[in-house]
Amino acid sequence: MFPSSAMNTEGRRSPPDGGAPAFSCQKWESILIAVLPVLILAAGLTISYRSESARHVSETRRLRNDINAAIEPFCSELSRNVIAALHHSEGLAALVSLDGEPEPDRFRAFCGELLRCNSMIRNIALAPDNVVSQVYPLEGNERVIGLRYRDNPEQWPGVKRMMELKKMVVAGPVNLVQGGIGVIGRQPVYTRDPSEPGNERYWGLVSTVIDFNRLMAVSTGAGIPADIRVALRGADGLGAQGAVFWGDARLFERQPVLREIRLPTGSWQIAAAPAGGWPLFRPMSSPRFLAGAASSFACSALMLALLSLSCARRKAENELRKLNAELEERVATRTAELNRAMLKAQEADRLKSVFLATMSHELRTPLNTILGFTGVLLQGLAGPLNDEQRKQLAMARDSAKHLLALINDILDISRIEAGQIELSREAFDMRGVLESAMKSVAHEAQAKGIELSLRIGQGVGRAVGDRRRVEQVLLNLLSNAVKFTDRGSVTVECAAREGWIETAVRDTGIGIRAADMDKLFKPFKQIDSGANRRHEGTGLGLAISKNLAEMMGGSISVRSEWGKGSEFVFRFPQTAEGGENGADSDNRR
Repeated sequence: MFPSSAMNTEGRRSPPDGGAPAFSCQKWESILIAVLPVLILAAGLTISYRSESARHVSETRRLRNDINAAIEPFCSELSRNVIAALHHSEGLAALVSLDGEPEPDRFRAFCGELLRCNSMIRNIALAPDNVVSQVYPLEGNERVIGLRYRDNPEQWPGVKRMMELKKMVVAGPVNLVQGGIGVIGRQPVYTRDPSEPGNERYWGLVSTVIDFNRLMAVSTGAGIPADIRVALRGADGLGAQGAVFWGDARLFERQPVLREIRLPTGSWQIAAAPAGGWPLFRPMSSPRFLAGAASSFACSALMLALLSLSCARRKAENELRKLNAELEERVATRTAELNRAMLKAQEADRLKSVFLATMSHELRTPLNTILGFTGVLLQGLAGPLNDEQRKQLAMARDSAKHLLALINDILDISRIEAGQIELSREAFDMRGVLESAMKSVAHEAQAKGIELSLRIGQGVGRAVGDRRRVEQVLLNLLSNAVKFTDRGSVTVECAAREGWIETAVRDTGIGIRAADMDKLFKPFKQIDSGANRRHEGTGLGLAISKNLAEMMGGSISVRSEWGKGSEFVFRFPQTAEGGENGADSDNRR
């Protein structure tokens, strides 16, 4: 007999009978955690969104109905005024059709009565054969007499359309010959020949001009609320196809309320919309939607928390035990690595200090010796030299100076990085420092044909600080300016401002690209490989200068435009010690 919990063939205990159901339960739990909260959230957001959308549609529909009701009196009044004014022309046309053109006295009497009945009519005119022969009132309308419609490109299309339709046509609003704006109703007049019954002959037309501004003033008296904007289109009675002639044309593009204004022939179309625009559908700013969304998020989060809590707790216990063991192992390993790294860093720093001390002595001493002997030879103290010998000695001296400068730069940046540079504090003449730096680059500038200028502002006198380091920064900036300027000038301006000394070094050289500004002050970084091949250097000068300026409590800033030049501004605090403050000076070399 074997025990109930038997061993399998490999010596491992078999899983209990409930293993498969447990795995299935974990699987469904994971599915519920992933799906159910999302479904609850989606359902809640959908319900909130549709509810807010329905509310917005209802609000917009109500507003459109309100606007439609608000402009109804204006539309009715405008239509009634136009129809009433133009109706009179039909009576005059009937009179002319029966009796021919009336005598001037009879015409004036007839039209005078019409104008007394309707103040919006500006004038009434007769135009036999499309040439105006009579107009009432004549005063102010003298220019209309003799108007030939065929010769008026603005009004002839309307007359031609009237002749084709053989009925009244509304034109305009148009610019009138006598000045102003008018709506013109043109009624064609046909006469009958008694000898030929049924045969009509085109006689001409009766033109009734309505003063457009007066028409709108009278019609808007019906009242348009101030919070509603309206516009009219349908010039020449063309309805929606006509041009906009009153109000903002853009209103027709903003889903306005549209209504037709009936005319004797054709129609105008009015557009109306809220002055502030239609309500926008912004569910994210609706309290109802936000409340629904918040409730959905809360329910979803609660469900997610409940489903995840038990699973997370079991996982956390297992992970915690595992992490504790791993952490102890990693801490021990990391501690050993850090100890080894610290020992290596200390040894490297010691070797670097020894190397720099050795290099400082072993390289500077022979270079200074070379410079001393070449100086003696160039002065002729060891005998006369021919031109070729003098040229070669000058080249050797310049190369030695250049090498010594490179070594000094490398030693300086190393000492700065190691924090081994200490600045002295002494009173010095800032003017002398500026002039000394200018003299140092004067020979190179003169050789390249570059104009050097120095401007020292009032108040620049003595300062307190490390004179040698201030001069080193200025010399680095000046050397760079001369080095990267092929023609033009290098200008130095120094001024004292509120306890600071500001020195600007401005050149007309090649400038600096905007993309290169970030690496300008980084050690061993030079901004253009092509320029580096033309202009020697290690790329340390600006890095050293910036570090020294910051150690003094100052700064170096730069402005540059590629192809036009650069400006470097060196600022450091000035401590006055009764130094002389001379007037502004301007020295040019």
